[in-house]
Amino acid sequence: MDTTRQTSPAHFLQGETLDGGWTVVGRLSRPEEATGGNFSVSYRAERDKDVAFVKALNLSRALSANDPTAALLAETSAYNFERDLVLSCAYMDRVVRAIGHGIVRFPDALIPVPYLVFEHAAEGDVRAFIRQSTAFDYAWTLRSRSEERRVGEECRSRWSPDHS
Repeated sequence: MDTTRQTSPAHFLQGETLDGGWTVVGRLSRPEEATGGNFSVSYRAERDKDVAFVKALNLSRALSANDPTAALLAETSAYNFERDLVLSCAYMDRVVRAIGHGIVRFPDALIPVPYLVFEHAAEGDVRAFIRQSTAFDYAWTLRSRSEERRVGEECRSRWSPDHS
C-alpha cells in the first residue's frame, strides 16, 4: 500500500480524469510570494482544446494540525462556501467561473480529494500580473478592488438563504 497517498492524496491527481471529462495534465508550482492555497494543490486540466485550473483540497494538512477536528471543520466549511459561492455567481462575467466540482477517491487512500475546476485565466494570477506590470495604474487597482467588493457583496446577497 502506498503510504504517501494515505497522508496526501491531493498530490496525486495528475493523470486522473475528473467529472465532466477533464484530464489533470500537470501540477502547478506555487510561487514563494503567493498568498492563499495553503490547504490546496493546484493543477492544470484539459478537455479537448479547453484548459482549466483545478484546486484540490488537501485534507491531510488539516489532519496533521494541532486540533485536527477544528482544522478539518474550517477547511471543509471554506471549501463548501467557495464552491457554493462560485457556482451561485456563474452568470457574472467579471469573476472566474467554476465549471465543475467533485471528489476523487483513491482505492488505497483513506482521505478523499474534493476539488473545484475553474475556467483558466489567460493572465494567470492577477496579483502576479499586477506585480510584474511596469505600466502600473494605481487608480485602476483601486477601482478593481472596489468592483471585487461589490461583486462579492452581490454574490453573497444572492447566495444568502434570506434572498428570495
